[in-house]
Amino acid sequence: MSFRATVAFLLMLSALSGAILFGWVDNPVEVKLRSIVYKQHKLQLVDNSESLSLALAINSEGSIIGFKEVPNEEGTIFRNVYFFCGKLRSKDVPKPKEFSNVEAAALSDNNRVVGRVTRAIGAKDGSLRAYVWDAEKDHDVQLLPRVDGDLVSDAQDVSADGSRITGYVTGPERLRPVVWTWDHQKQEWVVNVLPTLHENNPYLMSAQLIISPDGKTIVGCCTEKFHPDGTVDSALYGWTEKDGKWERKLITSEQMYVKAINNKGQIVGSMAEAKGRQPCWVSPDGSVTMLKLLPGDASGEARDINEKSEIVGWSDDPHGTEGGPVACRWSVDGEATPIELSESGYSSIYSINNGGQLAGMVDLVIPGEDDKPENEKVLVLAFRSMR
Repeated sequence: MSFRATVAFLLMLSALSGAILFGWVDNPVEVKLRSIVYKQHKLQLVDNSESLSLALAINSEGSIIGFKEVPNEEGTIFRNVYFFCGKLRSKDVPKPKEFSNVEAAALSDNNRVVGRVTRAIGAKDGSLRAYVWDAEKDHDVQLLPRVDGDLVSDAQDVSADGSRITGYVTGPERLRPVVWTWDHQKQEWVVNVLPTLHENNPYLMSAQLIISPDGKTIVGCCTEKFHPDGTVDSALYGWTEKDGKWERKLITSEQMYVKAINNKGQIVGSMAEAKGRQPCWVSPDGSVTMLKLLPGDASGEARDINEKSEIVGWSDDPHGTEGGPVACRWSVDGEATPIELSESGYSSIYSINNGGQLAGMVDLVIPGEDDKPENEKVLVLAFRSMR
């Protein structure tokens, strides 16, 4: 029996043994969790889309957030619906009535989800707002406060205990990094603007502002210099709190897309080059190490790092060729090791927790009626590895 047939057979057994169905009364969501084993990996697949779903983050308890593609009635237009999936429950992230879309970006260990809600550009009270949502409680998302004079905000990361959230706010000719902190005495979120060289830091929109799990260090790329031709130089900065104030420090003059930082101060992300993004990590002293790609690949991304300094992400083929991304793990010296999650090898890892659990997406075969090859379906599904 081929690997492909073996995986299909395991999926069929999983389905016959009883897929797990979840649903909350106010917002029912049917989710099939399929448990399979491929080589040494025990995976739990979140079978919630006929085309694509992926897991973006996994916390210490093994809960995940991600998104799934949902088609319109004609099946011609797809939209992304963001979801939370814990051990015993699953739910789509609720969307406020006055907004048209909701996106999830990060997840805390106590299941607080942060991200942004959007609506049509030009809306009177802003087209984009940062939010926090407690997935353990049956509440709507809570919009985070903005800085006076700003209309737009975006939440991009959250500390492990859910008490600090990082992102940015924008106003007239300015875009500034901020941190929201939960005030236990006042029982409300308080927003603080982080100090920068310039008020306008446009690279933060895509480069992201990331906070360490312990909430003590914030990192992001902010404007270093504006040039006469309109181009902008950005550099990687870090902020730490001292005596109630956040102090800024230059980490490296390199400009990168920041994806994660651990409590040791080790940072992972990628840099843009002509042949595509290149994975890298930055040590606490600012030294940059470019991570190697798998043989024959042209680009890749490092997406997460845990307290054991395990770096995960993917390595990808050159543009225009057959194949796709392959999940991999890096050591801090830059060596890449593929992580085989399926026969096809098409997979990506977006997150790893301190227990070594992984989350991402994987390409797998779903057997059709009568086990006929022509009735097989190939789906790209969100997954989390099981302990």
